[in-house]
Amino acid sequence: MKSLITGFVDRPPDESIIQPKRKPTTSLAVYDIELLEAWYDVARKAYGDPPQLVVLLHDFEQFEPAVIQDVFYICSLHVPSLPLVFVLSLSPPPPASPSYLHLAYSRSTLALLRVQNVVVPAGMSALEMIVKRLAHLKHFEDPLTVLVSSSQALAETTSSPESEPFFSHLLARLHAPPSSPNTLPPASHASDWQNATPTSLLIGMDEARMQFKKAALRRKVALGLFITVRDSLVGQGLKSAGGERGRKESSRAAAEDALELMCRLLKGRLGRDAKWMVQLVRKLRLHQLRLFLDHIRSFFHELPSRVRMEEEDARTRIVKWTSAVPTSEGDADQQAGRTLAEAVGEWLTAYLQDNLSSLEDEKMWDVWYTGSTPFPSEMINPSVRASIISGLLHPFEYIDIADADHTAARKEQPELWELPDTSILFRRYLDSGKMINVYDWYESFGQVLETQQEQTRRPKVKTPKKRQSASPRKPRGKGKQRQLEDLDEEEGDEQGDEEAEEKWKVEVQARFMRALHELDYLGFIKHTGRKADHVLRTVFDIVD
Repeated sequence: MKSLITGFVDRPPDESIIQPKRKPTTSLAVYDIELLEAWYDVARKAYGDPPQLVVLLHDFEQFEPAVIQDVFYICSLHVPSLPLVFVLSLSPPPPASPSYLHLAYSRSTLALLRVQNVVVPAGMSALEMIVKRLAHLKHFEDPLTVLVSSSQALAETTSSPESEPFFSHLLARLHAPPSSPNTLPPASHASDWQNATPTSLLIGMDEARMQFKKAALRRKVALGLFITVRDSLVGQGLKSAGGERGRKESSRAAAEDALELMCRLLKGRLGRDAKWMVQLVRKLRLHQLRLFLDHIRSFFHELPSRVRMEEEDARTRIVKWTSAVPTSEGDADQQAGRTLAEAVGEWLTAYLQDNLSSLEDEKMWDVWYTGSTPFPSEMINPSVRASIISGLLHPFEYIDIADADHTAARKEQPELWELPDTSILFRRYLDSGKMINVYDWYESFGQVLETQQEQTRRPKVKTPKKRQSASPRKPRGKGKQRQLEDLDEEEGDEQGDEEAEEKWKVEVQARFMRALHELDYLGFIKHTGRKADHVLRTVFDIVD
């Protein structure tokens, strides 16, 4: 009750009201619900409409039922004056089973509540939606992000008095001194600050947007050049061209994903790899240098025409060096090749150093880029216990199966034999007591697999049989000889059935052991030192 009440009363009901300092001798106790009722009366007068008081109880299964029953009872006595709404976070119950709320709490407690079930979407689609919304909320909490795409939306509000705080904030950001101590502000910094107007600020914002887009494009080209240089060096047998990681794992250097390289570029971690590659370029032999320059020239030639015009200086240098590569292998030509490789290495160092820097060095970068802001993972971090149990009970909500039968089963509630082995064993785990006999557990698991085998062998579509004659023709031949042949066939079928039965028993044992080890790895069972054929349950009161 103390946590519930202080969660509300520690905040003033109205932002214009300063929270008074309560004296312990004259105030109600912090766990007295009368204090919350007095706070709500002030809040209702401040807002006009009576607000709802929402109480969130995450991982509701972890709360002590006796304590929660008392809380519900106390709150029910003040329902007319305190409209409390309890949001209980529960894992989904298994099929044809009551919820945890109906199992753990008495009927008298449930009579105090008006229960409404709300199914929260789950799976990868819901997770991606939440991650995208969190990223957008985190980014667009800055008011300046209204200028992401265009400044025309604020062009008509430059003379409005209400927009003065916004333009003051924009002025402070746009004309802020450089963050680096080694960079000096321009000479016109003081005059620009004094002569700034809302219109000039919007024009400066348009220029910053254009510069940021050009900077992002330059980094994309630099990343493509980085990958081309790495692939060219690796293709010529220089396995350590993958950088520091490639020197440790040379076999994986060539297969490094471009997306991972892009992430390392945005984090500013490609500089060391670029320096290592430049050292290899400077040591290239004449025939290697010729092939290397051909790859670089092809890269710049395949760029879009608009981008190719921006890289005209680099293209001119590459074409000049390609034509200057000696065609023979003499000593003088080798020396000229080493000089040329040194020049290529110096240019490559300067190019990558200028274009592989972080986007956070650009002006107003946080309007278009989230940067290295830590993601609020604590907001989407699920309960480990609830996630594991939900995955074992509802595996088809977490795994993708291309089989049409399983796809149809996901729409409805799947049968027990349709679940994976670990989920089947876990369902039997829920039906057992505190101590589980492993042999009985194995027998119940085998019965489900028997049903699974029968269902999979059953034909899905029955084919109509051909109509037989009313008086079938009897086979000709000696009666005694045919009886002996039938006996031999029956003995062969019995022997084949025995072999198949033995193989099936071995398969059931193997599948049981694997599922048992998985549950053991997840921590659901505990081995006892007294009985070798028994294990102990570690999790109880699982109704989800």
